[in-house]
Amino acid sequence: MNSEDKVIDYYIKSKKLDSDVFKNEKNVFLESDIEIFHMISFGRSMLFIGRRDLINWAKENFKNTLAEEILDGENLYSIECKLREYNFHLAGEHLRFLYCKKDNINCSENILLKKIIKEDMSEFYIKYPGFYNALNYEKDEMAIAAFIEGEIAAVAGADNYNEPLWQIGIDTVREYKGQGLAKVLIQQLANEILKLDKIPYYTTWSANIASMRSALSVGFYPAFIEYFAEEY
Repeated sequence: MNSEDKVIDYYIKSKKLDSDVFKNEKNVFLESDIEIFHMISFGRSMLFIGRRDLINWAKENFKNTLAEEILDGENLYSIECKLREYNFHLAGEHLRFLYCKKDNINCSENILLKKIIKEDMSEFYIKYPGFYNALNYEKDEMAIAAFIEGEIAAVAGADNYNEPLWQIGIDTVREYKGQGLAKVLIQQLANEILKLDKIPYYTTWSANIASMRSALSVGFYPAFIEYFAEEY
């Protein structure tokens, strides 16, 4: 089973979906007592999960709409307006990348890499605060930090919110940007995650070109996309 199949299997089991739901070329609409509104697509179709009233509305409007067209500006605006009627809004675009091994990227000799395991994360939080893109400070499993001349320059962290999928985040200190640190750390951390038989994934959004380029350059590829609603 490849990484994408494992991710699909995770969603099928965690959300109690039919086994062929993501193979269907027709959009799927499921009611939920837990989720407000959630859209997931692996490219073929769009899966809608949410409250009955919002799901019924989505079915009326997007039953025969191609998945990629649902994410056009006009349709996203329509969805946003509907959610705001109930004091909800879309929590942004979550473009998910999965990892395919690639030749290792070497870093400069002046860069020291340090792996931080879960047991040492609390101490790391205290000593190096403020890396909120790389770390969530709640469910981080590990991190890799880059140091230059004794100063911390960048951090990549992995959380387990969607176990066994571990999400990678990255933060580079402003004065060290442009040195390729993000690429090195993202790849190093992805390889460490694979050693633990977990699935590394990376999240960004389509407007963040630099972030997407970093992901692509180290062996990640775009695999699926999610939108979900939260209180406004």
